[in-house]
Amino acid sequence: MNLGTWRAVVSTAEASEENGEQMACYFVAVSLSEEDDCKNNHWTVSRKLIEFQALHRKLTECFPSLKKVQLPSLSKLPFKSIDQKFLDKSKNQLNAFLQKVLTDERMCQSEALYAFLSPSLE
Repeated sequence: MNLGTWRAVVSTAEASEENGEQMACYFVAVSLSEEDDCKNNHWTVSRKLIEFQALHRKLTECFPSLKKVQLPSLSKLPFKSIDQKFLDKSKNQLNAFLQKVLTDERMCQSEALYAFLSPSLE
């Protein structure tokens, strides 16, 4: 129903620890770009870097042009330490990725993007 009408931006990036391992966690502010001022058309989802990478992989299968879009990678970090510089840079890269996806009419209608931007049922 709402496919193709999304707006999304990574509003916050922070390091969190899970099972003793540092993770980059991003908060994506999502809204529907519809005219009616419905209360349920804004939400925030929390996504890990690995989830962005999985979305990138899924979309690249259908849209090879996305291969040119570089996503941040923890493997290039010394000791996988997540500092503010990495978080700021990765937030910008992820925003560029989201904007590229959201400005493509066909990518906007992908089920992978829908699942990624939808609030989880937890």
